[in-house]
Amino acid sequence: MPTIATVIEMQVALTDDAVVMFERLIGQMFRRAERREEAALKRDKRTINGKIRLLARLGTAIIDARANGSDPFGAIAEIIGWDDLGSEIAEARQLVRPDPLDPVELARSNLPILRQIGPAFVASFTFGAVPACSGLARAIATMRDLGSGRLRKLPVGVPLGFVRPAWRRRIDRAGLDRRIFEFCVLTELRDRLRAGDMWVEGSRRYRAVEQQLISAPVFAAMRAAGPLPIPVAETAATWLAERKALLTQRLAEVDAKAAADALEDVRLSGGKLRISPLRAVTPDEAEMALAPLYRVPDAQYVANFLCQNPALALD
Repeated sequence: MPTIATVIEMQVALTDDAVVMFERLIGQMFRRAERREEAALKRDKRTINGKIRLLARLGTAIIDARANGSDPFGAIAEIIGWDDLGSEIAEARQLVRPDPLDPVELARSNLPILRQIGPAFVASFTFGAVPACSGLARAIATMRDLGSGRLRKLPVGVPLGFVRPAWRRRIDRAGLDRRIFEFCVLTELRDRLRAGDMWVEGSRRYRAVEQQLISAPVFAAMRAAGPLPIPVAETAATWLAERKALLTQRLAEVDAKAAADALEDVRLSGGKLRISPLRAVTPDEAEMALAPLYRVPDAQYVANFLCQNPALALD
């Protein structure tokens, strides 16, 4: 039977794997949206260029008509008929695509996977947060209550301070609903976990920064037992004093060498500092040996070479 230590280690590993999978699933949503946008742009590139050229021609004609005092509508009719212009405008409307990173569109297109992994993920783990992420922590608690059935709908005044400003403006225009709220929560949770501003209890990879440090009791015991096993001074004052002494020593050495004109590639005289230019690291002999490789062969040399190697000559 597995030991308790093995079970605990397995639990930690599974927790890390679950969070990594969550990160990848959220990232895949954005990558799929970007790939769809790139594919649509490649597919419609020629049509879009045609519409832009038409816009440039119409704009030039209208500006010229205004400058000449002529009829701008007549100028438009000369370039393209009104019926054709209506068809072009209808085609242009069909080319308009939503922002690939629009939270409303992303929440709508990824609703199945969000509903499948979102509530289960936030319900399975306990998250910690720095004070700056307290709003997101409250939003996660709200999402957990929605998933468990404690809440039937989004409460009034649900925290949205964690949402990106550009997304918040878009959400205000479209109206907030549960799917958009959960999408914003999961996306920001992914980002905060990666940044270390939030952590997962029981995880090794996504644990709090404080848990990655030596605990205060252990550190006190190590300090009382003897010198700490670290290659630096134990206190900041001692370290600064050592650095200051070393700096004073090095400055004295430089001053002595400068007075004796013994600084390498540097001269300090008459209050002026002169530094010798860098010398080439490649020996002159090597440069001379490589020179033939870069020499362009003359015509006579090429002719003689082809005569000696007729198989290389072109018909």
